[in-house]
Amino acid sequence: GDPTPFMVRRGDYRYEKRPEFFTADLVDSYSATRQRRGAALATAERYEDAIPELLGAWSMKRRHPEAVSYLAFSYFQLGRLEEARAAYEMAVRLYDETLALTEEYYSLPAVKSSHRKLAADVALNLGVCLEKLGQSGEAERSYRRALLLNPRYTRAHFNIGVLYWKKDLRQAVREFEAALRIDPNDAQSRKYYEIARRRLSQKNR
Repeated sequence: GDPTPFMVRRGDYRYEKRPEFFTADLVDSYSATRQRRGAALATAERYEDAIPELLGAWSMKRRHPEAVSYLAFSYFQLGRLEEARAAYEMAVRLYDETLALTEEYYSLPAVKSSHRKLAADVALNLGVCLEKLGQSGEAERSYRRALLLNPRYTRAHFNIGVLYWKKDLRQAVREFEAALRIDPNDAQSRKYYEIARRRLSQKNR
């Protein structure tokens, strides 16, 4: 069951407001635990139950992009697209702050790379949300942002190719080709690349 109604808390449970490291670490741990619980609920498709946990995690620690990302995902799955967009945009900003801190603190290359890939995932998901809202131009910018963060992001190239499918088939082919250069075994990119090439060939006859 949910233990949170039985937990008694005193004082300010915001990570950024704690003056000494010990209490801040406890709040950080508490926030991370609620985020993991929310993520588990979202993964189990219990999105309505996940949302309060994720909001609780974020309320305790403002710079918690993982919690906000899962929150956006839950809104998206529930069809609450405007809320999903707002949450994904916030997650993008929080990852920007986190990436800046990895530079400031001279984090290890593996840590920086991990955060950049997570930030790229959020940018890609924001793009999907924007597509659903009919905002293809903003969606493309978000997919391009994902590629800046992770140049080997096959899915971002594929999604841009799909955006161009009806308006510029040649550009769509270029995007599918870029995806296949990264991963020659990507089945979706291969399928749509071959269809697009056939259509272009028929047009040129």
